[in-house]
Amino acid sequence: STRAAAPAPRRWRQRAPLPSPVSAVAAEAPSAASPFGAEAEKEKEERQFDWLDQWYPLAPVCDLDPGAPHGKTVLGLRVVAWYDRAVDEWRVFDDACPHRLAPLSEGRIDDKGRLQCVYHGWCFDGRGSCQFIPQAPALGPPVHKNSKACVASYPSVVQNNILWFYPRADGEHQDILQRKRPPFIPEIDDPSFVAVYGVRDLPYGSVGLQLRCVGGEPHGPCTCPLRAQGADGQASQEGRPRQISLYNMPACLT
Repeated sequence: STRAAAPAPRRWRQRAPLPSPVSAVAAEAPSAASPFGAEAEKEKEERQFDWLDQWYPLAPVCDLDPGAPHGKTVLGLRVVAWYDRAVDEWRVFDDACPHRLAPLSEGRIDDKGRLQCVYHGWCFDGRGSCQFIPQAPALGPPVHKNSKACVASYPSVVQNNILWFYPRADGEHQDILQRKRPPFIPEIDDPSFVAVYGVRDLPYGSVGLQLRCVGGEPHGPCTCPLRAQGADGQASQEGRPRQISLYNMPACLT
């Protein structure tokens, strides 16, 4: 019998590698220096604005009574400003007692210069540490030294006669004043200038406020009637137009 000849093994020819996609080549190739690279990076950094990495003005110190706490709301954050007589400095705390979340702004400054909650009388020093709990037994454990009994304390400073605060209370930002200070306005501290502080509450609804300048020269006085509208589109009961005169009107309003 004759045996069939075995087929000769095939030699596979190795194919040449396919060319890489354009995007992959662009990613691997070193980017050429672009005159617009630095500007693009700067613009990108400007877009990444961190609202919590800023100093915010809380109130002029002339409007704050050092004998009482003052509740404020900034960026939806409720804080309380009070004067620490132990170090002659203004403090800014979270406006919530760690016990029952009662607003500390409704409390008082006790005879030892501590911030005292109105609800159960817990007392806090300038660092936010609880110093006294009236309900705690005198011979019992020092429960007031527990970390859960502390209130958040925000970095604060008085500059240009304005109380500023930094809305981050964690430990790594307690020295933020050494690295980043609030905006400085030299004219406020210059005796040749006159600085006037004021806060006005207008009897208008918070839903909408329309400002329309009527008449007036580009850089002269301008009479602006203000009118507020409620959710139903109607003017609020006390939202009658009020005439306000503006002088030295900015160019953006002309």
